[in-house]
Parts: sequence; C-alpha cells; structure tokens
Amino acid sequence: MIIFKRKRFQEELSLGAPPGSIVTISDTGYINSDLFVTWLNHFIETVKPSPDAPVLLLLDGHSTHSKNLKALRIARDNGIRLLQLPSHTTHRLQPLDVGFFRAFQNVYGQCIQKWLQNNVGRTVSMFQVSGIIGEAYGLAATVRNAQNAFRASGIWPIDENVFKETDFAASMMFDKASNSNHESQQEASSEEDNIPLVQVVLRTKRAASTSLNISVQDISPLPIKKSKSSKVCRTQDAVELTSSPYKNELEARAEASKVNSVKNTLKLSKIGCEKKVANLGVAKSDSWYCEICESESVEEMIQCLKCKIWFHAKCANVSLRTKIFYCSNCKT
Repeated sequence: MIIFKRKRFQEELSLGAPPGSIVTISDTGYINSDLFVTWLNHFIETVKPSPDAPVLLLLDGHSTHSKNLKALRIARDNGIRLLQLPSHTTHRLQPLDVGFFRAFQNVYGQCIQKWLQNNVGRTVSMFQVSGIIGEAYGLAATVRNAQNAFRASGIWPIDENVFKETDFAASMMFDKASNSNHESQQEASSEEDNIPLVQVVLRTKRAASTSLNISVQDISPLPIKKSKSSKVCRTQDAVELTSSPYKNELEARAEASKVNSVKNTLKLSKIGCEKKVANLGVAKSDSWYCEICESESVEEMIQCLKCKIWFHAKCANVSLRTKIFYCSNCKT
C-alpha cells in the first residue's frame, strides 16, 4: 500500500505502481485504522487464508493494529493470526526491518538517481513516486531477500539461538535506570576514586601562586541519576491479537468507551436544555421522564402548575414560552 499525504485522490498517483498494490491517500500520509482494514482485506484476497489453513501475520504495536477491533474480527473470521511483537524488537524480529527495508531503500535511491539523469532539469514529484517504487520494489522484493529475512530473525526455520548474549546488552540500561538514587550516588562516588587529580594554580592579586589538588569531579560533577522518571515508559509484550482473551478485553474497553460517550452526550444535552429552559423562565426538571410518552428522552420540558409533573413540551403540544400550563388531568 502506497499512502500519499493529500486531501483528494488522483489516478495519476498510481501510475507505475507495483502490480497488485493499493495506492491511496490520508490526511497525515500515514496509515490509520480504516486504511489498515482496507489493506487487510487486500491481504486476504491475495494470500487467501482460511480457518483450515491459517497464516501468521507479524505486526508492531501501532494502535491501528493492536486497538483495531474491526480488523481483529476480520482476521479471526479469515484464519489470520495477528502476532504483536514486543517493544524495541522489530529491528531484529520483524522480517521487513531485517531483510527488506534497507535493500529497498538503497535500490530506491539508485532508481531516483537514474530518473534524474534521464530527466535533466526536472524534479521528482509525487506523480513519479509510484513508478520509481514499482521499479525499486521489483529489484528488492526477491525470494532470496525474503528467505534471508525470516532466517535472520529466527522465525523460519525456527532458531531460538539466533540471538547472542550481546544482543541483550542494551536492555541493561533499563535495569540501571531503575536503581535508587542512593545506589546512583554510590556508583558516582566509586567513579570519583578513579578520576585523576589535576594541578590548579591560583594567582592572587599579589602575584603569589598557590598549588592545590582539585579533582575533575569538583570542577565538573557527574550527573546524578534520578530514582524515578517523570514519564512512565510503557512497554508492549508479545501477544496474539486475534486470541479470545485479548479480543474480549478490547471489546469490553470499546463498550465501556461507548457507554461513557453516550453518558457524556446525554449530560451535555441535558445541560443545554436546562440552560435553554432557564433562559425562557421555566424551572428545570430533575428527570427527563414524560408522563405522556412514558420515556426519558432528552427534550425540552414544561411543568404543570397544579400537579407539578413534568412533560415533554412536544408531547404536551405547547410552547416553552407558555407561562401558564395545566396538564389534561388538571384541566378536568
């Protein structure tokens, strides 16, 4: 899928695109939940998975994948198992990052240089991008690159020993960041012992010189690690997005969000009606129940002066500007 940052789509944008690809637009130029559903349907038509012959689709933790309930349901119905990779691992676990993007980027740059040489005096616009991508994609998306990418990431053939101990060295910085301030100060003090002393000559107004032993730490102290960070770093775990527990949890969150949205809408509507009623000089109602239609729909209401019962103004067929109102029971 090739996504352009535009408001209106033009057919010229898809000239020369790779066969079988989708060319579309978005406000930001990036993928969103709706475009991911479009791509997923295109993936189903191309790969033709089924519940009897399922396929595995590796994804990062972007919200368009992990929080897209519509996409999860489509994937489950068509035999696609969506697997979300852990945080900060796509550069080693995602086959596209491991074996395709770098090769594609290099070939794409060469194709741009070739186009500029053949079109002297012109610049590459968005209407030439799909054609250049089509040429570069055919050179980079080879079977050999795909096989090497899955092999290097240890996905296929499955290789649990593809990573060495040195690959996990970067995670040690997170362990150090969680140390207390006291431990950080101890580490800083231990480093001070190894800092050599320097000779600093101080000259007074009388031109007399005095030699003092001052450490570099006194001149430029080391920064102290904070015990707690103000920002909470949330990491994502490897999870099967199409699994029932994850889908049920996502559905529950979506339902709760929908209920809260409805409540907020009703609350705002009620506040708006109360303000309008107050402006017209009519007392506001504590309940939206109407004795005529026997419902609690949020509408403009009016109160009977005798029985003090509230009615929807529309049901009572009266205007809110009516200063004297008696219901049908009180009139008789």
